Amino acid sequence: MAKLYELTDAYAGLVAMLEDCETEEQAFEVIAQIDAVTSDISAKAENYAKIRMNLKATADELNARASIFKAEAERLSAKAKSAENYIKRLNDYLLFAMELAGMKQIPTTIGKFYTQSTTSVEVLDAWAVPEQFATPQPPKIDKNAIKKAFKETGELFEGVEIKETNGVRFR
Repeated sequence: MAKLYELTDAYAGLVAMLEDCETEEQAFEVIAQIDAVTSDISAKAENYAKIRMNLKATADELNARASIFKAEAERLSAKAKSAENYIKRLNDYLLFAMELAGMKQIPTTIGKFYTQSTTSVEVLDAWAVPEQFATPQPPKIDKNAIKKAFKETGELFEGVEIKETNGVRFR
């Protein structure tokens, strides 16, 4: 069987030939050839549909598996977060007890606990911080709002283009 691009080229050539036919007999012969090529294109498209359906089933199965793994990963992450929160509560309680007792360290048989002072910065008003301490970031563009405005007004902004693409769907 010919390749799809060969069939579409043949089809286009036959359609052009049909326009040049001088007799009804010639036209019927070209139409018969067009029907044969159309049948071949249809068979090729049917094979494409079968391949597409198999790939879709495979993709659906893999997505289902990924969903299961994602749910398990989320469950394990939640469990880990719970353990980390419990550790934080234990540390906070131990720090409170050590500060209340005035202890800087507590030795144990497997290690020792000790208090440590750390310094951190808390930003109360980001706009009041000098610009030299800010990290520049690109603006976030709302593409859906631009598309909606274009549909409503027909106006296009500088730095933006509207692209329309065609695709194939199968039902």
